[in-house]
Amino acid sequence: SARVPFPNILSITSAPAMDIEKPPFTVHKELATGASARVCLGRDRKGQAVAVKYFKRDKTGRQAFLRERAALRRIRHPNVIREVPSASHERNALSLPSSTLILEYAVNGD
Repeated sequence: SARVPFPNILSITSAPAMDIEKPPFTVHKELATGASARVCLGRDRKGQAVAVKYFKRDKTGRQAFLRERAALRRIRHPNVIREVPSASHERNALSLPSSTLILEYAVNGD
């Protein structure tokens, strides 16, 4: 089967030189790769760690993204991570792929 690429994370790790405002988050390193998504460690403007989850750019990746986003919006429990507030606005401002989630980072989450 053909390999489906993940979005290029290097293109969003910092603001262009002409931008004065700091980007909403920076990506530091890859944490894990699965069948439909790649998860990277990022930091928001305040230095808080976030998990940036990029889903593959294919039908399976898009379906996995939609299912996970729907579940995150539906479930509220202290043991379930949440999407970072205003993440969808920041995703659009950064021109991130639409199948990207910015999540709370769980230390030792495995």
